[in-house]
Amino acid sequence: MNNPINRDKIASRICEMIADVTDAHASEITPDKTLISDLFMTDVDVCYLQGDLDDEFNILTTVEQFEKAVTVNDVIDIIVSVLQTSN
Repeated sequence: MNNPINRDKIASRICEMIADVTDAHASEITPDKTLISDLFMTDVDVCYLQGDLDDEFNILTTVEQFEKAVTVNDVIDIIVSVLQTSN
């Protein structure tokens, strides 16, 4: 039987991982924060985050998926969607 996707747990881990590549504290990273304007992430930061998330969740995302990500919530949606598809 497949494990259900725990969106809150995934979101929390993603916020921690974003904090690792930014100067923000994980508690300051909320779903509505924008990656570039609010968190000052560069395109390179987003690429590293994508790779780290793929490793963390044992998935494979695409550059095209992450090109569309504007907010932290967009990133969460991408990861949850890929996890649901892979289950």
